[in-house]
Amino acid sequence: MKIVVALDSFKDCMDARSACNAVEGGLRSVLPDAEVVTLPLADGGEGTLDVLSGYIPMKKHKLIVKDPLGRDVKSFYCESREGRAYIEFARGAGLEMLAQGERNVMRASSYGVGRMIRDVLDKGIRSIIITLGGSATNDMFLGGLQALGLKVYDRDGNLMEHPVSAGDLCKIGGFDIKELNRRMSDVELTYLYDADIPFCGEGGAVRLYALQKGCQKKELPLLDDSMKRMEEIVERTTGFSPATAPGAGAAGGSGGGLYGFLNGVCLVRGLRGIAYVMEVTKLNERLEDADMVITGEGHADAQTSQGKVAAGVLELAKERGIPCLLIAGKISEAPLLRKMGYEDIIDINAGEPADVNPLDPAIAAPRITKAIAKAIATHFFK
Repeated sequence: MKIVVALDSFKDCMDARSACNAVEGGLRSVLPDAEVVTLPLADGGEGTLDVLSGYIPMKKHKLIVKDPLGRDVKSFYCESREGRAYIEFARGAGLEMLAQGERNVMRASSYGVGRMIRDVLDKGIRSIIITLGGSATNDMFLGGLQALGLKVYDRDGNLMEHPVSAGDLCKIGGFDIKELNRRMSDVELTYLYDADIPFCGEGGAVRLYALQKGCQKKELPLLDDSMKRMEEIVERTTGFSPATAPGAGAAGGSGGGLYGFLNGVCLVRGLRGIAYVMEVTKLNERLEDADMVITGEGHADAQTSQGKVAAGVLELAKERGIPCLLIAGKISEAPLLRKMGYEDIIDINAGEPADVNPLDPAIAAPRITKAIAKAIATHFFK
């Protein structure tokens, strides 16, 4: 019997490797002779670089960048043997870089990520992959592009010298793209998005994610209107609409910003993060002759279907007719998830004491192991 375990990290709790190990422990307790294949995965969100570095030999480049609120922080990006740079957005402008009370998307800027790209270019590296998930920002990557030479002007024609944030979008009047174009002219840039959502409007970057980044409800209409206005200004400036980009709304519109400004300048493309990671890990090949596949994430809900790890794994499993179990630390909208086609949905906290912190790895890992053992016993020993 062969079972493939392909999980994302459990956000704020444990990385993908630890989650896979906990599932394997549960399997071995019930099926000690089974062939268990563990493949930690990611979808372009935080933790993607850790996962990729487990499959691609890389070296780290350390540097100091600005965090989303403009403070100096230590960070790094990686370089493969082929001379390709891998940058994780969450390490330059990530939500997890900020304490809960500091999260304010209207003030947060992606400038730090742009600083990482600039360091890559200064080292002579011209091939770049950026993972867009886990952002604290909704500035459509204008702050990052400023670090690469973009000049931003307000409605009165004054240069905006500070790193742009979401709160500045309503004030912007135009751009000077000459220095940005010069710096990026011979670059090959791929961005990996974890959520394939619109640039703005219903179901877009602002409506779906801005609240969890510290936006106030009363600010949502202004910010979404500002994104729509910026879409028109960028298209007028460059000839390309941010809204037409793959993953346009990812990382607060960063997919759209990268595409809108750079599509006519260099080779820029957007890819589903999970598709890229599944290709690197050769998941499709590892599913050969599998009897079951187990996938999961920290919180499974409607967003799971928008390009997350669990959706990508399910898609491949269904193509091969392999039963797929979904395990998560929290389950929302279970009927919708069941309609997607999972064999079973497992909530590791169901029936467990609620007076402990389920995000504590010392609590979560045993619960994963126990829940998997119970589920597998149910499926194979009815």
